[in-house]
Amino acid sequence: MKNSKRTLSFLTLAFLAVIGLTTCTPQPKDLTEQMKTYETAWKEAYNNGDAHALAMLYTDDAKLYPDNSDVIEGRDAIEAFWKSAMTMGMAKAEPTTVSAKAVGNMMIHEGEYKSFTKDDQLIDRGKYLLTRQKEEGDWKIDKHIWNSSIPELPVKGAWKLMEYKNITDGSVAYSFPGSFEMSQIKIWTDNHFCFSGTYTMNNETTDNYGGGTFTLDGGNIYSENIEFHTSKPMIGTSVKMLIEVKGNTLTQTYPVDDSGNFDENNYSVEKYVRLD
Repeated sequence: MKNSKRTLSFLTLAFLAVIGLTTCTPQPKDLTEQMKTYETAWKEAYNNGDAHALAMLYTDDAKLYPDNSDVIEGRDAIEAFWKSAMTMGMAKAEPTTVSAKAVGNMMIHEGEYKSFTKDDQLIDRGKYLLTRQKEEGDWKIDKHIWNSSIPELPVKGAWKLMEYKNITDGSVAYSFPGSFEMSQIKIWTDNHFCFSGTYTMNNETTDNYGGGTFTLDGGNIYSENIEFHTSKPMIGTSVKMLIEVKGNTLTQTYPVDDSGNFDENNYSVEKYVRLD
């Protein structure tokens, strides 16, 4: 009986100790709604092109962790980073808070984002994670990491033209190799393309170049928005293509309609091989 009493007393003390620890440990506080105000402040600073105001939303020694980049540390470096992003074509940002939980003066803030050109073309969408510190009643961003949710584009990289054929009224009008010689490299980034090369016909060599932005619908329908081109009438136009990537070979057929269909009597086709 004495042993039972001792055991009961021990368990009671242990239980009270656990309760004491639990009540003394701060519990996470949900501040999701409050952080939507901070989210708006970040968005407005970015979309107004105010990199300085944006940097002031971070702590003095805050860090950014961009993709394919070294860590960006400190307010001055952060201001320079976002200013560069603005001038490089990311004109608008749309962050959306998903959750925010704080313990004491520390917070974990999760969200999603979209970024756009000045013409409202989607550049990227993804997710972000912030840690925040409370300084003089204000929740400053201390660490900021994000990454894209868009799969890597199969066209991204540098490609060399290997074949070209133009069909007009059901017959081959021009072809390479064949009726002329041609050398051309085409490069795609996340949102832009450019090509440069030469073609030789009737012993006369001519430069050939162009570039601009593009959209890929997630399938094979691809549109080029031409911003510069050897042929001036092409500038400002848009060309819709059917694009296929198989291994290290890329084929683009144009022009096509919204479903990828083309007139088999009038079209052009280009085949490229990947360089990197």
